[in-house]
Amino acid sequence: IFDIKKEIKNHNTVYGLTLGDIAFDSLSLFEDIKKSFISSSIPFFHTIGNHDFSSNVYDPIKAAEDYMSVFGPLDYSFNRGEAHIVVMNNVFNYGVSSYSWGFSKEQIDWLKSNLSHVSKNKILIISVHIPITPNNSIVRKSEFLDAISSFNEIHILSGHMHANKNYVNSALNIYEHVTGAASGMWWS
Repeated sequence: IFDIKKEIKNHNTVYGLTLGDIAFDSLSLFEDIKKSFISSSIPFFHTIGNHDFSSNVYDPIKAAEDYMSVFGPLDYSFNRGEAHIVVMNNVFNYGVSSYSWGFSKEQIDWLKSNLSHVSKNKILIISVHIPITPNNSIVRKSEFLDAISSFNEIHILSGHMHANKNYVNSALNIYEHVTGAASGMWWS
């Protein structure tokens, strides 16, 4: 947090966005981690990752209850300046190391409804945990891409991987930024 506080002194407006795996299966750390984010004095917005679900619960919604009780909803959106930011869960968790990737029909319907109220000239930023562009195993990937395709500038921020990589889909005007985990929570 010290490095973050030092860096924000060089900027007028700073927001934080996590890309999941906040506690790496140690869900009892959620409250302490939230306090650390709050102590940074930066508004943080959170995305759930596959290691943020209760691993002994086999229903995806119930498995996310601990996360939601501390960090809020799994799917939401907000505006900041000229950007519309959408945070979505794209992990279907089914217990210990059993999960798949993608979106439910309800999520796609919500996304379409949400984006119908947003100017297509705004920058669209979407935060998810599992990378979308390089992944052919994403459930309802084509519906997701169709829902966002009318925007002039689209950035997808994703995590999950342990290295940084960028993907450009010039046909759909999508730039995906895969950001490798800092891995600090693994050492807990």
